[in-house]
Amino acid sequence: MKYVIIMPAYNESAFMTRTLNSICNQKLTPSLLIVVDDGSTDETPVIVREYVAKYDWIKLVQREKSARAVGRKVVLAFNAG
Repeated sequence: MKYVIIMPAYNESAFMTRTLNSICNQKLTPSLLIVVDDGSTDETPVIVREYVAKYDWIKLVQREKSARAVGRKVVLAFNAG
């Protein structure tokens, strides 16, 4: 079974390491994990880059912070991924 994860993220540094560790420690890891950072102002992209350096199936897409609109940001993040 192959699968892909597209993960929108904005200022998730408090949870990103735990989330990425959980995904990396699964018996069946994804073929591709795309983390779409929506202009985080915390350490989120720094943390993701550490995992990108270790795992060739993790990618980081960085976007400028988008306008706040319920649901729209998530759709834009998925489209970018």
